[in-house]
Amino acid sequence: MIYLYIFIMFVIAFISLYVFKDVLSPAFIFCLPWILSLMGLTMSNYPYSTESFAYAYIVLGAIVFITGFVLAMANAKLKKRYIESKEFYYFKPCIIKLLIIFEIIITVYLYYVNYLYVRSHFIVSIYQSLRHGLTTETLVIPGYLMYARSIITIISVCVVIIYFNIHETQKKFFQKVMIVQLILAALNLMTVMTRNGILIATLPLFITFLVCKNFDNRKIIKYAIRFLIVFLVFFSVIAIMKNAYLNQYGSNSELLVNQFSLYMSGSLVALEKFIESSNDYLYGQNTFRFFYGIINRLFGTGHVQQLVQDPISIDGENGTNVYTFYQYYIKDFGMIYALIVQFFVGILHGVLYRMMLSKKPINIFYFSIMVYPLVMQFFEDQYISLLSTWIQYFLVGWVFFRTNLFVFRGKNTGQISRKNNSIYKARSISSK
Repeated sequence: MIYLYIFIMFVIAFISLYVFKDVLSPAFIFCLPWILSLMGLTMSNYPYSTESFAYAYIVLGAIVFITGFVLAMANAKLKKRYIESKEFYYFKPCIIKLLIIFEIIITVYLYYVNYLYVRSHFIVSIYQSLRHGLTTETLVIPGYLMYARSIITIISVCVVIIYFNIHETQKKFFQKVMIVQLILAALNLMTVMTRNGILIATLPLFITFLVCKNFDNRKIIKYAIRFLIVFLVFFSVIAIMKNAYLNQYGSNSELLVNQFSLYMSGSLVALEKFIESSNDYLYGQNTFRFFYGIINRLFGTGHVQQLVQDPISIDGENGTNVYTFYQYYIKDFGMIYALIVQFFVGILHGVLYRMMLSKKPINIFYFSIMVYPLVMQFFEDQYISLLSTWIQYFLVGWVFFRTNLFVFRGKNTGQISRKNNSIYKARSISSK
């Protein structure tokens, strides 16, 4: 039956690509991780039931997501995806320089905090020392510093988008700004210590690049393969640094096979076991966790549901605490409720994709950052569970693009894209 479900997911992906003609369409992107996860399951040694309703439920969820997406995309002008933006922007050099200086100070101080900890708590390696410190909470990084680190990485997405829309008179200098910003983002990213942390920072940058360059499907696939290879290299390095000291693995290759299998398909087995054994509901404690947290912070009342889920053994040796997107909502009100949430998630991505077609920088930003939770559905929920993060990111994007504090839009009356401008000039000369 698993092979049948894989085939159905392939059909859904093919139809989505045929209808929307864009591999960046959320309808198409949605299917790929689920297909890879299901395929990985068939090649794993994990005990799973081919007759389990969990896998049919995943396919049903895909149909529900596509339905919501299609409704949001009704009468959309899909060809606009390949039209260059007609907007251009100017940046304020003084303000941008102050921002860069502030980011440098934050980055240096972050490394200083980590250095002081490693110097007095070194075990095995720098990575293991910092990871152990974060796990045991003996490494205390101030909250404002963690927020600043996150903002620095997401500002890099804003800067890259503006680079493709900056006026020619400022483009050369802004290119230097972009390079410095990306270096600062990379330095901050090196302190994150998690694979998901790397992906949430780099994937929006990658999507932004693809959208702004107006690549066709063939080029997007080429770049996507390169991005995947680079990510897998980082994944492998982090997996080795994280687990190489354990004696349960005979070699690094055995370790990597175990980690890839667990990362790709462990959540599916966990979902199967969860559906078979779960009877108790939390009645909104997951869905409304953000608001519970605010109330608890203000008044000190009420229990806030923990974000990290309880671990479960999937084969007697390996355990996981991720159960795909669905578990987070099933645990609140049941399986039908999770499908309802998936329907509205489909609408959300349809709205964001439709907005992105306008090629306005802020819309490209919103679309790009929300590809991450879409890709991670096979792994765990990253929508409501990271609501505070998305609110921060949306506010950063709004401040950067809308307030005229860092950049402002030029008057584009009579302006056309550079490509069309050259064609226009050529035609004018020939007509004379």
